[in-house]
Amino acid sequence: MGINTIYLLIYVLRHLKNMKKHSLLFLILIIIPKLIMAQDYLTTDILSRVFHMKYKTQTGTTFLVAKDSVNYFVTAKHVLQNPKYGEKLTVEIYQDSLWKTLTGNVYFDKTNDVDVALIMPEGFGFVQSGISLKNIQTIIGDEGYFLGFPYGLSSLDKGKINAGFPFPLVKKAVFSGTTTNNDVQTIFLDGHNNPGFSGGPVLFKDRMKNGDNKFHLVGIVSAYLNQQNDLITPFGKLKYKENSGIIIAIGKEQIDTIIENIKTP
Repeated sequence: MGINTIYLLIYVLRHLKNMKKHSLLFLILIIIPKLIMAQDYLTTDILSRVFHMKYKTQTGTTFLVAKDSVNYFVTAKHVLQNPKYGEKLTVEIYQDSLWKTLTGNVYFDKTNDVDVALIMPEGFGFVQSGISLKNIQTIIGDEGYFLGFPYGLSSLDKGKINAGFPFPLVKKAVFSGTTTNNDVQTIFLDGHNNPGFSGGPVLFKDRMKNGDNKFHLVGIVSAYLNQQNDLITPFGKLKYKENSGIIIAIGKEQIDTIIENIKTP
């Protein structure tokens, strides 16, 4: 919401009793569209590049990015159950209520044990990604989104808007902090991650650049931090684990690192 809109809203609230009905209606017609347009939302080109993926018995999320006219499916490495570098894998992508196979070579960071993997698909025509890989400065406390298929849940594409691919669920997160070790960025988010979001994209706006209203990739969902609690019962103290609400994501620079290593093995 812009500053001028805020001032206008304050004015309306202060003079509500003294305003004539037609004047109030006029101001409402000005303010409401501004409030709607000020809301953050994800566009279809982003949503349509996030897919529900399965490898053997493990399900998760993958998303499509393009760099130098080459397509890559990005996911969390653990979803692929500790693959071998460069090996050919056959994964399954959900479409039209069926699991359909996708074959490609898998690559990851050979130097560091990082929970990010890329699949270069075979026999897959080039499709321009709607997910931006622009480098942005993320502000601590800013709000963004993470996308995926928790517990296999999704929005079904009944109208064939997305060629039968289900749309992912979208959840909000706050950028809480970040740390870097061995040139690998770990991002901490305040939000509620669930099983199935692993491998999904984390998206934020570039708040430092005026006029840039797009969402850009900042990381890949890896895990969530558990906290251990004690429960007092008549039979004694029981320990149980609970989702702390802290999401762990890997910085998107890892995608560039993997691609560079593919080009110069």
